[in-house]
Amino acid sequence: MMIEAPYKLLPFRNQTRYLFESKGPKGVILKLIVFTQIEGNLWNLGFGDMKKGQLDSTIITNNQDVRRVLNTVARAIYLFTENYPERIVRISPLDSKRAKLYNLVFQRRHFEIVEQFDAFGWRGNERSVYSPGNFYEAFEIHRKS
Repeated sequence: MMIEAPYKLLPFRNQTRYLFESKGPKGVILKLIVFTQIEGNLWNLGFGDMKKGQLDSTIITNNQDVRRVLNTVARAIYLFTENYPERIVRISPLDSKRAKLYNLVFQRRHFEIVEQFDAFGWRGNERSVYSPGNFYEAFEIHRKS
């Protein structure tokens, strides 16, 4: 999988957390990516700004580097599932704006994603194989064997 120009990731805590610096007009902003176990092999992806040593995923920084930030998050998912191929990563947008963005990313990168991952989408309480023509409330990806 080719991920264009991600920021340099600093992994820690058994590769379940990654730190990186967003660089733009608002300066250098520390970002944190966290994989948290939901149950069994299902893990939630969270990311956002690092505030007081904690993840704050509610802040919209707007450092004019959203593509590079998302490429960095994609790289972290790739590394996480490379280290833990049995784990399923759930991506649940916090709001409708992020849901639109994540759906757009999945649509545009669909062929790259399905080369190495099984991808699923959630609509209400129904999980189905990801289809670029649908709008999803959440996503799950699992590295192919």
